[in-house]
Amino acid sequence: MTVALCLAAILAIALCAQVFPSFLTRIGGTAGEQGLLLFSMFLLYPASSLAAGVAADRVGKRAVLGAGLACLAATFALSAAVPDIRVRTLAVLLFGLGEGAVESQTTALLSDLSPERERSVLNWSQLLFSAGAAGGPFLLALLFSLRTGATLAAVLWACAAMCAVLAAGFLLFRPRGTTARERAPVRRADRPARRLQVPSGLAVLAVALFLYVAAEMGTASWLAKYGELDLGLSQELAPVCISVFWAGLSASRILAASLSARVPDGPLLYGSLALSLVGQVVSFTVRQPAAALAGIAVTGIGMGAVWPTLVAMAGRRYRQASGTAIGALVASGGVAVALIQLAVGWLSAPQRLGLRATLLGLAAFSAANFLVVRRALAAHPIPAAKRSVS
Repeated sequence: MTVALCLAAILAIALCAQVFPSFLTRIGGTAGEQGLLLFSMFLLYPASSLAAGVAADRVGKRAVLGAGLACLAATFALSAAVPDIRVRTLAVLLFGLGEGAVESQTTALLSDLSPERERSVLNWSQLLFSAGAAGGPFLLALLFSLRTGATLAAVLWACAAMCAVLAAGFLLFRPRGTTARERAPVRRADRPARRLQVPSGLAVLAVALFLYVAAEMGTASWLAKYGELDLGLSQELAPVCISVFWAGLSASRILAASLSARVPDGPLLYGSLALSLVGQVVSFTVRQPAAALAGIAVTGIGMGAVWPTLVAMAGRRYRQASGTAIGALVASGGVAVALIQLAVGWLSAPQRLGLRATLLGLAAFSAANFLVVRRALAAHPIPAAKRSVS
């Protein structure tokens, strides 16, 4: 039941995270106001991820997950009740607070439950995230294309209800088989804070995750608007660009999970980054919609295995304090999300770089990550015996 709740929560946050990016043109406001809204969604995400990890290692991951999902429910309820972009910009601050807790601690809890198969398990869990992120925009596009009479407010209320039900599940369901790692506090000697000073510690992995998330979410969050303004798709069909991206990630994560026992971390990360870079260049240089969509799919395929692999590496290295360690790593990605949304919103204005050139510029993050990943692998190589069972 715990695993099922974790997977359902991952699917839910993936679906919910796509609602505002899919409705940017419907929400209204300038590019700067839209960028501020997306920035605000993740403003508290980094601090939440880190604080949630510390709290989870003391009071238990289930309580933290319940509180995080309650914050997500409140976000969508407030946004549905008050249809004003300024109010919604304030309301989505709770989104970052909740998602930071949920994403970091579902990942940490799944890692605890599968100590010898982190990379495979996290790839499968992130496959669900990709499925939600791909399916959400597609379902929204279908919902509005079929003229069902659905409104943005109805979608927001549905998201609020889904998060509230999951919050109740984590808070009320207490299985007898709760792991000792979930119940027991972490001894001071086991906490990873001191290891942050070691070159092979969390710092290098955190930088790698920062660069990856900046490229991933900076691209994904603006694809619907890119499809409408630059590729000429209709307002109803433009969210399909997001679906294509996350479908590529899904395919990649299925393959990565299946091959996790055969392919070491290094070749998988280098190959993924190379494919991402090629896809980004194609997506935002060609002007023919079909070719651009193919490039978007390739970008998703390339990016799919990076996040689970980096987090699995952190889980192996900091097994005794997984909540704090993975929370810190996820927090670095949260910093990237918040900053990149604000930057894309400001730079994509027509009087500056424009959306196409701004999204193309995100390829620099993928290119830079080659060097950081190389440093991370060289600083703390994983023995072959451990690779084979990850």
